Amino acid sequence: MIVPITISSRLTMAQYSLKIGSITPTNESPLTAPRPVTKQSATLRIQSFCDEVRDRDRSCVLTGMKAARADLGEWHMFEAGHIFPLALEQYWDAYQFTPKLYALPPKETDHPINSVQNGLLFTRNAHLWFDRYAISINPGVWPTVFGRFHG
Repeated sequence: MIVPITISSRLTMAQYSLKIGSITPTNESPLTAPRPVTKQSATLRIQSFCDEVRDRDRSCVLTGMKAARADLGEWHMFEAGHIFPLALEQYWDAYQFTPKLYALPPKETDHPINSVQNGLLFTRNAHLWFDRYAISINPGVWPTVFGRFHG
């Protein structure tokens, strides 16, 4: 059963389709990590990862806001974020995600978790929401966003 819904926030007004019954509850515990949300966390990010995500996306994947001054190298309102958190790198290795990649980081010394395939470009606010698990993205129903927005 598909139910049309309208999501309205300060960011956007959009129509989406919500497919009822597409999620099957399990007893599995989710892998969650305290995603970094401080200025210090920026030092954990590999510069080549940020550059590749910026070059590919050029706008926030959630809000659609374009990086108008990107050609001048100004990304003040934008941040590259990891889909699979850096804090869970040991699970990345344990579940063998690296062989699923087609784009490895440019430097062999960079861990494959820093592949551009594991990144999305966000505005700072959207990145904060994503890192705090306030919103999530269902790639099978792109661009559906699930979560609650708090003013």
